[in-house]
Amino acid sequence: ASELVAAYKSNPNSTNRDAALASLTELESLNAQSNVLTSLRSRMTSVLVKRCQDLLTQKDYASLAEDNSVLAQIVKSAAQEYAASLSNLPPSVISNLPPSVVRMVKIAAAESQASELVAAYKSNPNSTNRDAAFASLTELESLNAQSKVLTSLRPRMTSVLVKRCQDSLAQKDYAILAEDYSVLAQIDKSAAQEYEASLSNLPPSVISNLPPSVISNLPPSVTSKLPPHRNSIGMLLKPLPAGTFTMGNDSDAHQVTLTQPFMLGVYEVTQEQYERVMGVNPSRFKAPRNPVETVSWEDAVEFCQKLSALTEERSAGRVYRLPTEAEWEYACRAGTTTDYSFGDDAVSLGKYAWYRNNSDGKTQLVGQKQPNAWGLYDMHGNVAEWCADWYGDYPSGAVTDPTGAKSGSHRVGRGGGWDGTAEVCRSALRDGRIPSLRLFYGFRVTCVPLAADEYAFSDETKGMTSQPTKTNGTSNPAIPGLNSQNAPKQQVLWADKLGTDVEVKNSIEMNLRVIPPGTFTMGPDNSDRGAREKPAHQVTLSQPFMLGVYEVTQEQYERVMGVNPSEFKGPQNPVEKVSWEDAVEFCQKLSALPEERSAGRVYRLPTEAEWEYACRAGTTTDYSFGDDAVSLDKYAWYGKNSGRETHPVGQKQPNAWGLYDMHGNVFEWCADGYGDYPSDAVTDPTGAKSGSSRVLRGGSWGRAAEVCRSAYRYRLHPSYRFNFYGFRVTCVPSGQ
Repeated sequence: ASELVAAYKSNPNSTNRDAALASLTELESLNAQSNVLTSLRSRMTSVLVKRCQDLLTQKDYASLAEDNSVLAQIVKSAAQEYAASLSNLPPSVISNLPPSVVRMVKIAAAESQASELVAAYKSNPNSTNRDAAFASLTELESLNAQSKVLTSLRPRMTSVLVKRCQDSLAQKDYAILAEDYSVLAQIDKSAAQEYEASLSNLPPSVISNLPPSVISNLPPSVTSKLPPHRNSIGMLLKPLPAGTFTMGNDSDAHQVTLTQPFMLGVYEVTQEQYERVMGVNPSRFKAPRNPVETVSWEDAVEFCQKLSALTEERSAGRVYRLPTEAEWEYACRAGTTTDYSFGDDAVSLGKYAWYRNNSDGKTQLVGQKQPNAWGLYDMHGNVAEWCADWYGDYPSGAVTDPTGAKSGSHRVGRGGGWDGTAEVCRSALRDGRIPSLRLFYGFRVTCVPLAADEYAFSDETKGMTSQPTKTNGTSNPAIPGLNSQNAPKQQVLWADKLGTDVEVKNSIEMNLRVIPPGTFTMGPDNSDRGAREKPAHQVTLSQPFMLGVYEVTQEQYERVMGVNPSEFKGPQNPVEKVSWEDAVEFCQKLSALPEERSAGRVYRLPTEAEWEYACRAGTTTDYSFGDDAVSLDKYAWYGKNSGRETHPVGQKQPNAWGLYDMHGNVFEWCADGYGDYPSDAVTDPTGAKSGSSRVLRGGSWGRAAEVCRSAYRYRLHPSYRFNFYGFRVTCVPSGQ
């Protein structure tokens, strides 16, 4: 080592450098306490530092990167000085550096940029500089939360923000105060608290016009003033902020954080609204403005899907679901920790709820009692309300965005009802019922904001919610001339129109492809086919959507649901032995993942029309590739070639839209209730309004070629689980 370090000092080239480093590494492995090692490290460091200085002056960044990577192994702090300079290297050069050096380069570059931007903000404290400085701090924190530079820059940023907040408060410029507060709250929450009371004076009109990123960081006392939004069926939806609260009480109390804002129905769904969407009114106590009741959890889920599928709602980018149990209690409490949203005294319950003591043995008109602090009515009493979750034990520790038990036999009900005692109407009281039962249960809906700018809830269509093409001044998003030749081209054109790639990958490695709107003939042209596929009729899908390239795999299902029920185990095989209810729950839980919520992606099962349209990909033949079943072997795993089991997805040829296994492997659940087809042309159909069965499509590993046809329909009770049945998901476009 002494000889080799001396040789490097005498002639500091890369060969001598690497030999010297190798000798020091060998010596350290034999005796890390060697006095010779200590002295040689110092000599080696001095040569490397001199080399780095010279190379930096010469702007020889490639050689600098090599020497700096060696220096980092000897004295990391000495190497850090040159890391920022290495950020000037081309990405192709940086990518070939050792990972430790690449990380060092990124951190140094981020520290340099953050220092510059915070200094710029301090010099000129406008909103543009503020946002740039804050973004740089966030980036630096993601790379190295322990960075000393980050630690020093945070107080500087805070001092400027505090000064800005003080000035805005003195000038009564509450809009600017709100913007600066929202940033300050993310850097130093205690410093921001001083201004919360002042922000409470903001009028709703001012709050509504603030940027969505600002609104989502304001305190609940402010955002609770946001006015409700009215949807296409007259339903009022209240914007609710993200927040942290204590869920439950006594021994099961635990901290819950909801990271995303959401909208919740101001009232329970009324009979009038339910009948408008579903075509029926199952309620015992008939009255248009009374809450709908005698609905199962399954009915409530179907209502949300059909409401989401209405043309006006799709155009506005609104997607509905049941609230999670955590969202429900958070909304009910509205910042309180007491037994009820108004306090602990049950004597006052009659002012807020219809329950056993005052209901006259029946439901009453919604909204007649006093609301809670967030303007929500009948959170106590009238009807018990279904939540999305399976019923199960609470966690023992703090949780973020919980979605309940991973499986179970009962769904959660909340809020008490017209026949419940005061005890049953408490904010924390839980109940569990079999999801198919229709008792005196009702529900209210949650609306998922699809993009950041949806939080202000203007009535304009925003984001990626398909701006239709214009023809002679009329809206005409469909493509009536669609065929297998132009289908891929239309796919590319619509991806460009929507500002996305044709194929995207989500946070669980699921691939999704854009499917353009269009008009097609649903059902077979062949009159010899069975009655269940007739009559052939024209269907127009007026909006684009995204569909899973593959059937949901076992790996993806287990990642979201925590279990793998499949009989034919294989991580890349399609999940099977799942019911329609399981598939719906998967979509809800996938939509609730923080990465998916941040990206504005909301998932559901495809409608039967969407499924057949996507399968055909512009064709009118028996299969997506033609009429000849002899060729099915190239496209599908079915009874003839499967070996009586499923196979990894994507091994066969795709259709014209790049979708795999649309024929065979597993049957796929669709959203629709099973029923007869209409005889006339329809737009955006969602299936039968009622019924006991759900639709399955595509055939499977154990079925004949005939069953794998594009138009073949099958039906089953939504609770059944067999090894033939899986699914793929539809993603609602959201502005990506």
